[in-house]
Amino acid sequence: MQRRHFLVKEVEGDYQLKELDPTIANAISLFGTITGQCHSVESIHWTFYFMNANVSAHRADVIASQLTQNFLEGNL
Repeated sequence: MQRRHFLVKEVEGDYQLKELDPTIANAISLFGTITGQCHSVESIHWTFYFMNANVSAHRADVIASQLTQNFLEGNL
């Protein structure tokens, strides 16, 4: 299974996802790592990018775990 990439956005206490092309995801990862403005979390077959998000790396891990569980349950 090919890895899928998602940009995570917080909206009114919930999280919305936008699927990204792998090339764009790679560019976001490189840019975010250099500038310190992106947390990326890999979970099973997905990578979640928290760009310009006001979350710690630990909180990003927790949110990614919740999003992964939602995927597995078919809720996203």
